[in-house]
Amino acid sequence: MSNKKHNPVKALKAAFKEEIEDTELEDNYYLSKSRVERYREEYNHLATDINANLKAIENLKEVVLKSAMCGILSPSAVEQIEELESDNETLIKEIEKVENELEYNKKLIKRYEFNSNHKLFVWWKALKAVVPETKPYLEWKVNYENKII
Repeated sequence: MSNKKHNPVKALKAAFKEEIEDTELEDNYYLSKSRVERYREEYNHLATDINANLKAIENLKEVVLKSAMCGILSPSAVEQIEELESDNETLIKEIEKVENELEYNKKLIKRYEFNSNHKLFVWWKALKAVVPETKPYLEWKVNYENKII
């Protein structure tokens, strides 16, 4: 048998320190944040392309209509409309995928933040139970404001 006595306060503080120093969740959190930025930029780029195509389609349709009213048929304009509409279908499918990924990562970020705040509160309650002098929660948690655990 060991002569050392188990010190629950010391063990709890050590476990909390280990949790705070573990950066795996925090790394994942910041990875999701960077993905959100990347997906947001990609979404904006795709939206710009789609809107440009829609404007070009609108203009071409107007030209085709005016030409048809004058008795002139413009097969090349009709072809361009079909090409732009086909391009837009592809872009719309792509933007939907990007939007899904964007929303997924936004939800993931909120989940990391919620879980981290919850775990931090649970740790504070445990520490407060064994060390009554622990600061009130709002003062104590300031030390861990930008930390994801």
